[in-house]
Amino acid sequence: MKKNFNTYLQPRKFLVIFSAVFFLSQILNLLRIINFSAIYHYLPHPFVLNKANTFMDFYNPLSWLINGTIYNLSLSVYPPLNFLFVKAISIMGLINVRGPILDAEILRNNSSFTSAILISAYCIFIFISIFISYNFKNKSIPLLMIGIGLLVSPPVLFALERGNLIILALLFLALYINEKINTTYKLIILAILINIKPYFAIFFLLYILKPKFLFLILFISFLIFVLSGILIENDFLLFFSNLLHFGGTDGNIIPQFDQLTFPSSIVIHSALAHFFPNSIYINLFINFLKYILYITILYSFVLVSLSKIIPNIYKIFSLVMIITNYSVMSGGYSFIFYTPFIFVFLNDPNLRKFGYYLLIVFIPLDFIKLFLAPYQGIPLASYLSIALFPNSTNHIVLPDRIIHLGTLLRPFFNFLLFEYFIYNYFYKRSINFKQL
Repeated sequence: MKKNFNTYLQPRKFLVIFSAVFFLSQILNLLRIINFSAIYHYLPHPFVLNKANTFMDFYNPLSWLINGTIYNLSLSVYPPLNFLFVKAISIMGLINVRGPILDAEILRNNSSFTSAILISAYCIFIFISIFISYNFKNKSIPLLMIGIGLLVSPPVLFALERGNLIILALLFLALYINEKINTTYKLIILAILINIKPYFAIFFLLYILKPKFLFLILFISFLIFVLSGILIENDFLLFFSNLLHFGGTDGNIIPQFDQLTFPSSIVIHSALAHFFPNSIYINLFINFLKYILYITILYSFVLVSLSKIIPNIYKIFSLVMIITNYSVMSGGYSFIFYTPFIFVFLNDPNLRKFGYYLLIVFIPLDFIKLFLAPYQGIPLASYLSIALFPNSTNHIVLPDRIIHLGTLLRPFFNFLLFEYFIYNYFYKRSINFKQL
């Protein structure tokens, strides 16, 4: 008699083996990055091509804040609350700059202590996020190994290298899905989430059938926005027009090869097809997958809004998967939003198998090179040293112009995970309920 696949996933032995392999793969990948950086003095794939751009997702907003040009000239799409965090880090980093800053890179290059504070804040926030989600009742060493592996996984390292404020959202997302947090606090947490990353506004769908809660979230969100805006800049209402303009670009403002550094959405494969201009079939296949994705998103929107039989944690996770799958603008660092759910799923017998599948997204595949794309542009000085990229020595040839396995597989697997989740935990559940 054949054993069901679930019987292989439930035993503790499988968890031990899986966690050991996952942990080891992350540590080896971290050592690979350290070794590469020590030899060539810049970061390898999957970090962005512009090696002079390290931490600039933090220092660009900091320079806008100092210059007073956040929304009027710099056209920022970060809500004002983000700049309070930027300001707090800069104060702790002992930055005391008055007057205009012409170059954010110069600001960064002269703010090593602030960068150290930023790194520390990242480590603390990601640790707290995992700590909140980790079930200490189990006292599971394998789960702890998975947690440590996640701390140094590619999505976390990518977000850290960018200095992106997404780490704030991860912390509040982990709080939002925590069972011990009561409803009132969750409404406040969601309002904060929306004021960090506006795409969390799709969580409004969870409250369509609860108009009082929806009104409260809207009110608290607007209150936080206005108060933080007043503290940051007089022109903060320009945020809305900036956001509309930015949303209309849908990734067009990002160079095509930069889109391919660490993608999360299959939409990005349109950029990959650019390197195969004569292949009609690649474009047709990508467009076909995109249509399936959009149809599934619409279907999940309906069930998230109206279904009373689907558990709330399923609804929340489906919305998070929509954030990572829908657009190139989310970026590969949006995968870190999966981390608090992983421990919830691994501790739930009904979702444990999916928890293992989810971890595959974090496996480092970026050391496997597939093919080379031609480099076009001027050499760029690495933030880590005075070394120029591309390297002119014989030791290496344009490493980050190479398409890596992670670039191809990670978005596609993320798409399959979304389709699998909606089919098994939304569609099947709805059908089974109707048959009862």
